[in-house]
Amino acid sequence: MQKKTVNLKQSGLYHNLINLKKLQNKTQFSIFLVCLIISIFIWFLIKMSKDYTADISYKLIYNNPPSNQIITEIYDSIIYVQIDSRGFDLMNRAYLNKSHPIEIDLRNIPVHKNRYRIGNYILSESILNQIRNQSEFPNQINRISPDTLFLKLENTISKEVDVKAVIDLVPKKQHYIYGNITQSPLKVILTGPPSIIDTINFIYSEPIKLENVKDDQHLRLMLLNPYKNDQVSLSVDSVELIIPIQEYTENTAEIPIKINGAASKRLKLFPEKVQVRYLVALKDFERITNDMFSAVINFDINAINNQQVKLDRFPAFIKIIDYEPKSVEYLILIDND
Repeated sequence: MQKKTVNLKQSGLYHNLINLKKLQNKTQFSIFLVCLIISIFIWFLIKMSKDYTADISYKLIYNNPPSNQIITEIYDSIIYVQIDSRGFDLMNRAYLNKSHPIEIDLRNIPVHKNRYRIGNYILSESILNQIRNQSEFPNQINRISPDTLFLKLENTISKEVDVKAVIDLVPKKQHYIYGNITQSPLKVILTGPPSIIDTINFIYSEPIKLENVKDDQHLRLMLLNPYKNDQVSLSVDSVELIIPIQEYTENTAEIPIKINGAASKRLKLFPEKVQVRYLVALKDFERITNDMFSAVINFDINAINNQQVKLDRFPAFIKIIDYEPKSVEYLILIDND
C-alpha cells in the first residue's frame, strides 16, 4: 500500500489556523486601543480639572464720552486679562465660546489729559468693574494690562449745511412738475470734530430714479453720511419731498406788442401782434386770459431795420414753448401839418 502525504499549506486546517491568529491579533490591538483612549481621556479629565493661569484678550469698545466731546482716535483697543480658572473653562473660552467685545462706558470714568502728547488716557483700574461685569470670569481676574489706555478726545462743533435731494424724475408724456417741489428740511445740523465739519458744505440724500410719473409724489429719502466713521452726526436722518405732477396741454395766445421808449414818435409795427405757444395744466386751462401776457419792444433808434420783441409778462403757472416773431419791422409815421 502507498502512503498519502498531507500538505498542511494546502489543507483547510492551515488556513483556519492563520485566520484565527489574525483575529486574535486584531482583538488584542482593539483592546489595546480602547484602553489607550480611556487612559488618555482620564488623563485629560485630570489635567483639565486643575487650575491654570492664562492671559485672555478682549476687544474694547468705548461709549458715552464726556459731554460735547467725541472719540476721534483709539490707541489701545485690546486689553489683556490674567485669569485663574479650571482648564475646562479656559479651553471652552479659547476654542468653543469666543467672547464678545467689552463695552466701556466713559460717563463715570476719569478721563485725563496726556501732558506728553496730544490725546487722553484712562487708568485700566477704573474700568475693572466693567470688565468683571462683562467677562466670563468675573471673580477670577488677577490683573489687567496695559495699566493705561490711550485715546484721543476732541471738542465738537455744530454747523448748518444745505440738504440736496438727488432725484432723477421722468414724468409721463404731457405731464410735468407743477409749481415748486416742497422739501423738508432744507438744511441739516452737523456735529463733529472741527477738522471735518469745516470741510462740509452740504449733505446729499440717497439717489432715486422715477420714470413714467403721472401723479404727485410723496417721498422720504435717507440722508447719506459719508463722514460717519469720522464721528460726524446729523440732526435728522432723512428728508421729505412733495413733488406735484399735473397733466398739461398746449395752447396759444395772440398778444398785441407794446412800445416803450418812443414817446415822441409814432411807430407802425409789422406785425403788430406776437403769437405765444405755451403749456398749461388742465386744471388751469380756464384761468388763462390774454391780458395775463405782455409783449414789448424797447425802441432802439440805432436799430434801423427791426426791433427786438420781448415777452416780459406771462402767468407763472404755465410753461412757455416759444413765441413768434422775435423781432418786428417798423415804420416811423410823420404827421403832415
